[in-house]
Amino acid sequence: MILRLLIAILFSVPVMGQNYTLKTIPVRNEINTNLITSEPFIDKDGFPWYAVNMEGIFYKYDGRNQVLYSLFNNNKKQVNFSTSSIYNWIQCRNGNILAINLVGIYIINQKTSQIKYIKWNVQNLELRDFNYVSSVEDKNGNIWISIAENYIIKLNPKYQQKIYRIPQHSLKKRFSRKGQNIIDTETAPLKIIKLLKDGRILLKSYSNFYIIDENGMHKLNLIEKPHPNIHFVDNGLLFKRNTSGKIIYNNKCYNYRYIKDLDIQIFECPYNNFIYIKSFFFAVKNNEIYILAFNKEKNIFSIK
Repeated sequence: MILRLLIAILFSVPVMGQNYTLKTIPVRNEINTNLITSEPFIDKDGFPWYAVNMEGIFYKYDGRNQVLYSLFNNNKKQVNFSTSSIYNWIQCRNGNILAINLVGIYIINQKTSQIKYIKWNVQNLELRDFNYVSSVEDKNGNIWISIAENYIIKLNPKYQQKIYRIPQHSLKKRFSRKGQNIIDTETAPLKIIKLLKDGRILLKSYSNFYIIDENGMHKLNLIEKPHPNIHFVDNGLLFKRNTSGKIIYNNKCYNYRYIKDLDIQIFECPYNNFIYIKSFFFAVKNNEIYILAFNKEKNIFSIK
């Protein structure tokens, strides 16, 4: 899984220390030449998938051949959904490939080679943000998807939609400033952080945190001051289990804390994205990849 993530990162950003120029990759068939409009997705069999700049057109490379998957209506005419870009992929436990964009989701059945498209059943679609598109599958086979400011979409195993919204008391907060009533609105898009071991879904906006359980969505008070660069790791994966403390990077201290109720550890990090492999920390910032070694005993990062 980590190797697949690294492949996806290397397809997406230039590597620090190397002078690479990213170019659009052409995809050719007997008739047309198309351009790739998604990051590559590696399925459970190890085969890469990608979308091209024709809506409803997908390719899978099976090790020998470039396999075409295409969405047509009953008149064999291509269906237009206003966007060909795919921002997130996930494979269901039944083997179907889900390709997600801001308008809806393509469901690709590998056994029948058929594709179904479902449009998101939400209002205020102008609030969508492709940077926050994410997805996760829970233990019951439900797919949870984030695409916008104040809601999360749940698809059940039959791909029926249900919308979970930020609680209204969290969405708008009134306070006074110089005799005026001001409404402070939560405007940062929600993003799915992880599926917790007990089945709950952890979400994050710019500086607020939420949890989805069987009773709906609830706000969590995990930090005292807003901080956009808060990240999460499984308890004991990066730091010593059940501990809180400080880590040192570039002679600067950052805090980390154990959250018992969630059985995770949260920490400050100056990077946008990261993955952790054994003792190495791969991070992305400003379109550059940083490779750091982490000393778990001393809680110190060093650049490699």
